[in-house]
Amino acid sequence: MKDNVEVSNLTIDYDDIITIVHDLQAPLSGVKWTLAMLLNGDAGPLTRAQIDLAKNAVRGNERTLRLVRSLLAVSRIDAGNNSLNRVEYPILTIINDVVDELSVFAREKQIKIQLRGTEGESPLLYIDNEKIRTVLENLVENALKYTQQGGTVTVGVRTENNECVVSVEDSGPGISKEDSGKLFQKFFRGSDKTKTATRGSGLGLYLAKRLIEAHGGRIWSADKKRDLGLADSGAVFAFMIPLSVGE
Repeated sequence: MKDNVEVSNLTIDYDDIITIVHDLQAPLSGVKWTLAMLLNGDAGPLTRAQIDLAKNAVRGNERTLRLVRSLLAVSRIDAGNNSLNRVEYPILTIINDVVDELSVFAREKQIKIQLRGTEGESPLLYIDNEKIRTVLENLVENALKYTQQGGTVTVGVRTENNECVVSVEDSGPGISKEDSGKLFQKFFRGSDKTKTATRGSGLGLYLAKRLIEAHGGRIWSADKKRDLGLADSGAVFAFMIPLSVGE
């Protein structure tokens, strides 16, 4: 990668930034395990207030770790190194794990996460399960960010034409016509209205698109009112991956 970033009169090569980001992983992981030890009582019992502060620190640290991992993943993709460790894997395991992981954030905002089409045996996909987990984490986390208190996020799965389609639907403000064609561009942030609603790096959807395409799939978005003709506002993000042979 040859991009440069200018800071005042200092020009920093993008590769240098990635090296710095890579070096951040170890201390951030150390903080994560230290906080886990505190919450487990390894250093003695904590008060209720101390537990709440430690949990807030855990969530902040995890968000930073995700950003670091996203930057590293994007750098590898842009450098042409996007190898996949593919195995046959049940997609419902990934969906349930991601929903469980982000349920604390949902409860804090009093947002309901509901599942659709997850009954019965899981479809099997030939995938790099960690990379697909990253895609789904980004989509569900975005949906939670843009959904107001008391809203609903729905994660759905269905199979059709030898393909598995996973969708994430929110009850937020929806997608403006201006933003709809730019959502999957690297470092893109939404219009002023959505910028003030939440923060983000602008890497999540770009990374998701590249990872899904590496699996031979595709990813898309829709505004519920404008594109789908629904009465309620919100956005839908979905991706498709071919089913494993024999499904």
